Amino acid sequence: MVEIRTLTHPDNVTLVRGATQHWSDLERGALGAASVVAGLISAQVHGRCLVVGPVDLALLADVSARAESVDAVVRSIPDSATYGERLPEGRVWCGDVADLPAEASGYDTIVCADLASVLPLESEARPWGAILTDVTDRLSPTGTVVLAVENDLGLHRLTATHNPRLANSDADWNVLATWDASRPRTADAAAASLGGATVWALGPSFPDVRSARRLDTPRGALADVVAWHTAAWPLRGPDPSWLLRSFGMAGQADALASGWLLVLRPTEPTHTALAATLVEHGPVTEWREDGGSGTPLLALLADGCASHDLPTLRGLLRAWREAVEGRPVDPSPSLVLSGPDGMTGVVEASGSATLDDLWAALATFVAIVRGRHWRHPWPSTMDDADLLRAIGAMAGLPEPSRPVREFVIAAPSARDPFDALDEQQLVAAIDRNNETIRTLRSRLAWTELQYVSHKVGDKAVRTARRVAGKGKRVAKGVLRRLRG
Repeated sequence: MVEIRTLTHPDNVTLVRGATQHWSDLERGALGAASVVAGLISAQVHGRCLVVGPVDLALLADVSARAESVDAVVRSIPDSATYGERLPEGRVWCGDVADLPAEASGYDTIVCADLASVLPLESEARPWGAILTDVTDRLSPTGTVVLAVENDLGLHRLTATHNPRLANSDADWNVLATWDASRPRTADAAAASLGGATVWALGPSFPDVRSARRLDTPRGALADVVAWHTAAWPLRGPDPSWLLRSFGMAGQADALASGWLLVLRPTEPTHTALAATLVEHGPVTEWREDGGSGTPLLALLADGCASHDLPTLRGLLRAWREAVEGRPVDPSPSLVLSGPDGMTGVVEASGSATLDDLWAALATFVAIVRGRHWRHPWPSTMDDADLLRAIGAMAGLPEPSRPVREFVIAAPSARDPFDALDEQQLVAAIDRNNETIRTLRSRLAWTELQYVSHKVGDKAVRTARRVAGKGKRVAKGVLRRLRG
């Protein structure tokens, strides 16, 4: 059924050529919802500001509080109404940025979080570079531009279960999803597109760049970032961790970023200042970068699992327990660094890590090992609870306050596991079924061995009893003859 909407807008909204009806980019999500990304964008805002395209509404409010004045241009009539209400003192245009009036120019700051959502559906198609020119033409000669660019070669694309070029719904429509040569596909090309802009890599995010919650300077010191993303990935589907870590060890982790945030003539902050000021207290997928240096513990545990090195795993787990137990840090192995000075938690917690917190952190590790099908040294006959109990013993943890089984993280629902699966997902489902069959066969073999052992033992006992009984009867007969 088609949804009928009344297209109304406040008095500060002006419709220009290209205004799009019955369409909303804000409903599909916008970059800037994560505080670490919004913080960098807001820090650039000064003077007169123009917001081009959809941005998160909380970010829009922050930009409005920092700038002298804020105007905006969007292609969607419903979105323009929302912007008009949020910017009562500003001017909002709805339509093609190329058709803005002459007074919409000379801005000190332009924020464009999604260039792919700028060109209206009814406007003549233009390449990425031409749309960028339309935007930057509105900037003052010394102004600052903040621009987000998605990376077509990002990890979220390389490991996607569905080809984004084949999606054909309204939500997936993107006029720039073409082989446009003007669209940058590397960090260097992105920087050059704005005349040498500063580049911030938006860490690998799933399912798309709008979900990015991490910023890195390209080829930064913390190149081995696999563990900081693994915990947030879905437990089913392709496992990108080995690919990401290989690129990280080669110093090319930024090549797999979900996109880049370009800042031309940045006002503030520097990389160090940003790390010092943006303290994250939200989900564990956000953190601050100045928490320490070294290799993420989860990456080391993955290596130990792959090499079946039980002594190393035991040493890492015990060192982890000693480093986080009773300290106000998040104990998740994905958020603990192992460096020259030992292990350090990089995310502060509201209270000290309790024994149950440590068991819950190990349960997350078990879910990753099982869900992402990592190679590991433990017997396949062990279920998740037994595996968690064994790993907890290796870490030297005493029994928790509640049963270990209650800490186990349940696998994603499999009520209809083969519904709407593509080739990669079908192969993953087959692999999971094969692993389950191997596990059941191993358990059956063990049960049969125990049964045979029991039967042999029981037969030996019965034979011994018969021999003993017969011996008693012979002895009694001999005794009677001697007495007689």
